[in-house]
Amino acid sequence: MYSGQKALLDIAITLGLVAFLGTIAFARYIAKIKDAGEE
Repeated sequence: MYSGQKALLDIAITLGLVAFLGTIAFARYIAKIKDAGEE
């Protein structure tokens, strides 16, 4: 594995993790708004 490919893999893993956490945060935000609207 070339060093450039290793760096690209690290970036891809990091980007995937950030996107996943962002999705979870957005879903929790939407659920929180929905719960607040039902009161």
